[in-house]
Amino acid sequence: MKETFQTPGPVRLDVRVEAGSIEVEARATEATEVEVEPGNKLAEELLGEVRVELRGTDLVVEMPRKTGLRIRSPEFAVRVS
Repeated sequence: MKETFQTPGPVRLDVRVEAGSIEVEARATEATEVEVEPGNKLAEELLGEVRVELRGTDLVVEMPRKTGLRIRSPEFAVRVS
């Protein structure tokens, strides 16, 4: 999943991931790109529930929360540039 937002100024980043990795590349640009990739089968099943939103100057990336008695957590790789 890939999303691109027009961000002519600084943004505040709020990334919520229970398991996986987060990579951030800060640079002066007019756009911010967010890429989310599933890291395991459970994450593949939940990819459609990932929220990526720009709220004013806040860029929010939120993964589905673990519910029930799951043994494993969904793992996501998040890249923001």
